[in-house]
Amino acid sequence: MSRAKDFAPGADAIIIYHGDETAAFGGTKKAIIAGKGVLNNKISAFLFSALRKVGIANHFIELVDDRRQRCRKTTPLAITVIARNHVTEDLAYRLPFKTGARLKNPVYELIYRENRAGDILINDDHALALGLCSLEELKALRKCAEDANKVLTELFARVGVILAEARFSFGWTVNGEILLTGEISPDTCRLWDEKTGEKLDRDRFRYDLGQVIEAYENIWQRLVAIK
Repeated sequence: MSRAKDFAPGADAIIIYHGDETAAFGGTKKAIIAGKGVLNNKISAFLFSALRKVGIANHFIELVDDRRQRCRKTTPLAITVIARNHVTEDLAYRLPFKTGARLKNPVYELIYRENRAGDILINDDHALALGLCSLEELKALRKCAEDANKVLTELFARVGVILAEARFSFGWTVNGEILLTGEISPDTCRLWDEKTGEKLDRDRFRYDLGQVIEAYENIWQRLVAIK
């Protein structure tokens, strides 16, 4: 779980701190997992840097230390885009899909980031009617999510990991530019071992599978092995 703090009054950068707090099921299940924030900080920085190298604009600037990174300051959009490449438990609950199956095409869903517990699924018309963004901005969010999903899917495939799902957050800069923000880590993605199907993400906490920190470390070691 990450938290943002102003870098300096009036500055265009913030410090994002990655703590060890973990939550699931709308915050009804919580725990502290020692060392998770350190791994999430490194993994998120690595992935944001990889996206920036191929021209996908995001807020990451640099790592500060083991738990903190400096990022561009943005005003959060109240929309999260979920990119689904494989069927996870929540999608199978809502629709007649088989859990674990690869989707014929990636499915992109909009989530309204509101204070009530749980995801609030909305469509394009909801987003426009609520005044969350303009039509042009909605198209930009979709394009950014599609591009990021493609790059990350290919990157993880290089290290034998399936990117089953990813959650993307966005924000406006003071100049009105939309950036990919938040974090990209095993907390915000569903990551499965390509050969065994083993879950290497927050689902290990969510479903009491154990070895949470070992799974996060597994992901980090695979990523740093990329040449």
